[in-house]
Amino acid sequence: MNYRQLVLVLLSNILFLSDAFVIPPAFNMINQQQNKIPVVSLKDLYDEIEHHKIDRVILSNDFSTAVAVEEDESQSMVTVNPLMISNLVEKCLTNKVDTVFLPKQESNILQRAFSFATDFLIFGGFLYLINRFFLGGGGGNRLPTNPFSSPEFEMEIPTTNLTDWAGSPEIFQECYEVVSFLNNSDKFVEIGAKVPKGVLLNGPPGTGKTLLAKAIAAETGATFFSTVASEFVELYVGMGARRVRSLFETARQYKPSIIFIDEIDAIGKQRGSGGMPSNDEREQTLNQLLSEMDGFSPNDEILVIAATNRKDTLDEALLRPGRFDRIIPVPLPDVNSRLHILKVHLAGKKTSDKITAEFLRTLSENTDGCSGAQLANIVNEACIYAVRDNRTEIVPEDMSSSLEKSLVGVTKLVDTRSADMRRRVAIHEIGHALLAATFEDFRLDKVSIQQTYNGAGGYTLYSNKKKDDEGLYTKEYLFHKIVVMLGGKAAETVFYGQDGVSTGATNDLQQANQLIYQVMRRFGMGTDIPNFYETSQQQYSDQILGDLDREASEILEKAFNKAFRLIEDNKDKILLLIPKLVEHKIMSGVEFLQYFDGKN
Repeated sequence: MNYRQLVLVLLSNILFLSDAFVIPPAFNMINQQQNKIPVVSLKDLYDEIEHHKIDRVILSNDFSTAVAVEEDESQSMVTVNPLMISNLVEKCLTNKVDTVFLPKQESNILQRAFSFATDFLIFGGFLYLINRFFLGGGGGNRLPTNPFSSPEFEMEIPTTNLTDWAGSPEIFQECYEVVSFLNNSDKFVEIGAKVPKGVLLNGPPGTGKTLLAKAIAAETGATFFSTVASEFVELYVGMGARRVRSLFETARQYKPSIIFIDEIDAIGKQRGSGGMPSNDEREQTLNQLLSEMDGFSPNDEILVIAATNRKDTLDEALLRPGRFDRIIPVPLPDVNSRLHILKVHLAGKKTSDKITAEFLRTLSENTDGCSGAQLANIVNEACIYAVRDNRTEIVPEDMSSSLEKSLVGVTKLVDTRSADMRRRVAIHEIGHALLAATFEDFRLDKVSIQQTYNGAGGYTLYSNKKKDDEGLYTKEYLFHKIVVMLGGKAAETVFYGQDGVSTGATNDLQQANQLIYQVMRRFGMGTDIPNFYETSQQQYSDQILGDLDREASEILEKAFNKAFRLIEDNKDKILLLIPKLVEHKIMSGVEFLQYFDGKN
């Protein structure tokens, strides 16, 4: 909740106070009988607000106590951290629950209420003017989201649970063990085990690292402090270290607490040679973080969780036991996890009966390499497609179109290319499609000659039949993939000659060369040098590198020749297929094979 929303809440409360003279005595009565009012947790209050069980929330003037009043006038009381007050007000505002700021004392109540509201209006207006006229409104500069908190971090009590995270069950179990450490620390201490001081979540962007950190905090009932490591990076030496101290000092006041630092590599990179260049400010900030995590200050009931997608760049001092004791990899989801994620994001949405379990299974197979965030975006785009077509439910075509958009970009609706150019593109894409259909490793899904705004004249979608989520691919499979990549250029060579090949195969060549580089220098699949793995820490002779490059060129040439022969052997069938693809512009894999076999 920003300060503009807070001002609106206070304005509404002035109007409410003008009529609600019965509330102040009621609040005084509550103060006098506090022992008779049941006390609930802030998390339970959030749940009741979200389920619309609360009619209004009354806050004391020091923001330490909140009284929730239901429609039947039954009451419950919550002790609130002053830093959390804006989160509570935002929750009430979102769920249309009246929020009343009232003093505890009975005397001169109207005057006190008016003075209280006026002070806040002046304060809110002052912040608004600063942001509007000096900081440029909603631009890059920002004031703290929580006006009661430090600008370096946010403080909240999350309501997310671990079950809200859809991913690998092994990662879920790792995080659940962390929750068990914190909730049953006495048992672990009794047997002699040490409760982890830090947990590092390492994985690609969009895999749910922040969600896992919030879920751990919610499951343990801990106060959640979140920040981005770049917030500690300042021009002036010592400012970052001061902010780290401030963060830990505040966390110690609200134990049990969890400190979450996102993108920790911004301050945690290796010092000295091989890492980041010498920088006094960064090093002082890192040293302060190391000291706070395992120094002289007591950190009981404080857990530090950090997230990064570049663990290899972190300083060794951060990764040693006593700092980040547990490192949890959060990889891209496998096929079963992707299926679970799709189901989670489709839950509560209106879907057609045609979106069956089999369709979702196929979709999860075709989204290999997608993160949880990308899958969520695919579902959201499908909803947009449905609304755009004036439908009230999502159909399979919406999901397929959304997936294609994420893979190839937005397609152009108006084709201004000449007939010769469309024919050339059709030949190019048929080359890819024919080879993808030839090898048993792949399943041809779609062929299109529609232009996209990312520069592609057309595209061919195919997937791996033999899904292996461990990434264990054979040399033969990788060779066939290179053959398919070179199919477009091979088809143009067959029909236009070597001198008539266009630049349309540029992206194909880039992908093929990247793959052969991995085959030779990462996977150890060379013939002459079969066990080679390149590292940046080792120097290699020109002869070794030259032999690797020579064999890589030979494999590329062999793949191109194979693609050329297969297309030339089927040239007559391709000639019949070209006008069909030009006419229809789009063909499914099944339609392509039917036309190719002469069944249509």
